[in-house]
Amino acid sequence: MAIPSDMAAECLNIELREGGLGKKRSGSVVQALTGTAFTGYRALAKFTPGNIETDAELHMCSGDATPKILRVTAAVAAGLTLKDNVASSPQSWNSAALNNKLFQAYDSTVNRLQVYAPNESTSNVRRAGLAPTGAISATNTGIGTYPAIKRYYRVRVLAKVSGVTVRTSNPGLSTDFTPSGFGTAARVAQPASMPNEGETHWIVEASIDDVTFWQMSGELTIATTTWDDSTVPNDYEITGDVPPPDGSCYPFPSCKYILSDGTRLFGLGAWETSAGTSVTPVSGRLYFTPRLGTSDLGDDERIESTTTADGWIDLALGAGGDDRGLGGPLNNAIYAFQSNATYMFVPTGNANTPYRRVVLSQRIGAVSHQSIVQAEDENGQPCLYFLNPSDGPYRIGTGYTMQWLGKDVKDLWDTINLSATGQTAWGIYDRSRKLIIWGIATGSSNTPDKLIVFDVTNGKVSDGDSIRKGWVQWTGDIASSYCAVVFNSTLAATRPLTTTPYYGSATGTTLLRTSTSATQDGSTNYQAYVRSRAFRWAPLGRFKKILDAVLIAKAQTATTIRQRLIADWGFATLDRDVSIAPVGSEAYVRPRPDAMDFTDLRTLQVEIGDSAAANTTWELESWEGAIELLKDAR
Repeated sequence: MAIPSDMAAECLNIELREGGLGKKRSGSVVQALTGTAFTGYRALAKFTPGNIETDAELHMCSGDATPKILRVTAAVAAGLTLKDNVASSPQSWNSAALNNKLFQAYDSTVNRLQVYAPNESTSNVRRAGLAPTGAISATNTGIGTYPAIKRYYRVRVLAKVSGVTVRTSNPGLSTDFTPSGFGTAARVAQPASMPNEGETHWIVEASIDDVTFWQMSGELTIATTTWDDSTVPNDYEITGDVPPPDGSCYPFPSCKYILSDGTRLFGLGAWETSAGTSVTPVSGRLYFTPRLGTSDLGDDERIESTTTADGWIDLALGAGGDDRGLGGPLNNAIYAFQSNATYMFVPTGNANTPYRRVVLSQRIGAVSHQSIVQAEDENGQPCLYFLNPSDGPYRIGTGYTMQWLGKDVKDLWDTINLSATGQTAWGIYDRSRKLIIWGIATGSSNTPDKLIVFDVTNGKVSDGDSIRKGWVQWTGDIASSYCAVVFNSTLAATRPLTTTPYYGSATGTTLLRTSTSATQDGSTNYQAYVRSRAFRWAPLGRFKKILDAVLIAKAQTATTIRQRLIADWGFATLDRDVSIAPVGSEAYVRPRPDAMDFTDLRTLQVEIGDSAAANTTWELESWEGAIELLKDAR
């Protein structure tokens, strides 16, 4: 009875619409995939190479014992060759696109981010960045009087594609060498220990003091195995080029969660505990690349740690919160979430300290990276939606304010299993229908088994600054999906420009694609209905009687709607079925259920929709009933 009069007590498998009671949600069809065999979906992502929407690719991580990462073109799934396998938690696989590459975050036991770069290969996933080389060796060559002056050599490697440098390493270990004084040059050999990570060139750097180095050799192809240094060390400064600062080319570390704002890559959370060939991984730290175009070193795959700049900023080290995910950009800022806190990182315009940390909340956090959703509010303004562990859905708006959306679904949220060993929650935004769809694991389930859906156009500010209305619950086969993604509406070789949600199951190969013409999930029926609040009328305490009722609905052939009247919170019910088939060519029908004599009512709820799971579709406008006060009855 506390529910507002213009809200329902329950909307099951409904899509809300302005001015009406709602329509039965769209169904889904099975999307068949051929190609590489796999089982189960753990994560789905969309990648648009070259920013050409019609060439969009579906990427996914499978649930195999050794998880596969697959690329789908047309409707063919091709398993990618991984430099490092997915070692654990395949449900935590997530990705971000930047500079025509799809960066991938997963536990690989190696402290390096992974990347799919179609300009280099459409069949491989490699490590981001380049590891440094080992130490070089030098020998005397020729006969002459090259001075016997001690110097130091080290090597830096780089990878070039079509003449453009896409990755650069930090310098390798330095080695000292003193020529004999009877040669013409010092011959520097390519290091025996090379990273073997696709490097195409190497550069020799030399120093007279092992502190200040100069690039002396220029770019040597990998096929060139030696380089002769005939420059007197005191002239290195005159003839050499200034190398990048030491520490400017660490490979991006193996973060749990990644995000792109179109100019930088961001990472949060640490899979590994040791640095390896990257920077030391630290939980509670936001990592970021230099802005694209800052240098010609491969800005999208490197982290800086130099005497003047570090490519990270801390959220809250050792403050008791788990790293949970990244969101944005919103308000030109990046948002980092822990289990019990939310932080905003605002650009400063300073190249050495590019972001300023702002604490938004030390009480409100996020459940998972997969359930952080970029969407809109009821006015069409951009918003960031997320699920707080204690009380459910929140959003951050353009005014940096946090608003709670969860009051109307608190009963459902109280059933969530935050300790699920599989996937606790995921979320997507269906822009065409303005729906945020969250899958959540409830009860003892270790994977999502229920969908809570928010229609952003129906949300209204209420109770101070909280948001109410707009909520429905979805069940059916899509409700048990392990993951979902909004992708082009068919998998035709040339992708259409329209989009729709796809749902991946935990086992098998079933991929369900939303279709507005489908009335089942695959071949499975589902039930839909809308149930009103419990109404009571003055004078209070007097019994009432319902004499007549009228339903207005969109005409639909061969479709029957059940009207259920519920007296006194379930004490008694009365069911009547009505057809909404048109008699002629009318667009709407107005059926009147027969024998509506329902008496001795203290309260009344009205439930309209399917009597059971059914292969139907319908759209309801309104229900009206005639109520009579029973005289002398209390």
